[in-house]
Amino acid sequence: DINNNTPCGLLPCSDNLKTFVVEVYDIVTQCFAYDTLEIIYPCAGLGDFVWWDENANGLQDVEELGIDSIFIRLFLDVNNDSIPDGGVVDSVYSRTQSGDKGYYVFENLVPAPYILEFSNTNNFSPTQQVNDPALAATDSDLNSNYKIYKMLSSGIFSSDVDAGLVEGAVPVELLYFSGSAIHCSVLLEWVTASETNNHYFEIQWSEDRTDFTTIGKIPGKENSSELIEYEFLIDEYLEGYFRLKQVDLNGDIFYSRIISIKDNCEEDEAVKVFPNPVGNGVLNLEIKRQQSLETKIEILDILGRVIWSKNNIFKKEEPLLEISLTDFSKGIYFIKIKEKGVKTVAVEKFILE
Repeated sequence: DINNNTPCGLLPCSDNLKTFVVEVYDIVTQCFAYDTLEIIYPCAGLGDFVWWDENANGLQDVEELGIDSIFIRLFLDVNNDSIPDGGVVDSVYSRTQSGDKGYYVFENLVPAPYILEFSNTNNFSPTQQVNDPALAATDSDLNSNYKIYKMLSSGIFSSDVDAGLVEGAVPVELLYFSGSAIHCSVLLEWVTASETNNHYFEIQWSEDRTDFTTIGKIPGKENSSELIEYEFLIDEYLEGYFRLKQVDLNGDIFYSRIISIKDNCEEDEAVKVFPNPVGNGVLNLEIKRQQSLETKIEILDILGRVIWSKNNIFKKEEPLLEISLTDFSKGIYFIKIKEKGVKTVAVEKFILE
């Protein structure tokens, strides 16, 4: 930097024209060449909000308040590995703390990769991460290690770097929650990585994203450190919004993010289940496809528990599968077809008489 007569690892940012010396070394001739470079290299910045995510849904709700006096260290991520290594590798570039309403800011930053580290959180822990680009302005970016990684570009102020905190430990670590309309029914699926004192989940639906109604309930595993998969089948088409209401053994309540399902209720003539009701103890599943379809077939009881499964390949010349139900009790069941055992392509209800 000619203005300061000091070498630079990173170009200093400025809104004014600056002059730099460029040194080029030719490894063949072992000669040096020098030139000058005049550029305007605007600074970057980041910041926003540290808040108490009272309902633990990972999103900033209107009534939720900011948290003050949270310490924030900003590391320059020199080796761009998203880990604040400390020492000579990554260095603390700046420090600040959240203000009386939870807001914080870092300005005049050199465009580069950074890591924010949050501390002095006392009895608070990070809320869940929603990971939905459409909700970037109101979701929490804070990971379970109280850190946020952010790449800053020249002249850009990132005003959506938020940190949501919940009081105490998060009772359920929800990895994902998704829903889909399948053959004029709705399938909701979610996975937890850990559960602490988890009593049950309520499945809630809303037409307007404001007023929610409970439409189902599934018991939790209370305490678990393993991956737990859940699913909930709705035997009618409901267009609108869905969320999970998680209730602890002590009565505390937390909510998941809200997902939407739009109208996609079209009869799929390629999949047929007959006869229905089943009176002779044999259920026929027919899938007509031009190409072979490798599937996993599951039969679930009214509570959504898998009680029978079979792998089968449906071919154009062999579209029919006969399933014996002689060992099943009379009642209502669901049959689920998964493509290659992963993607659910159809769910049908049938009655065994």
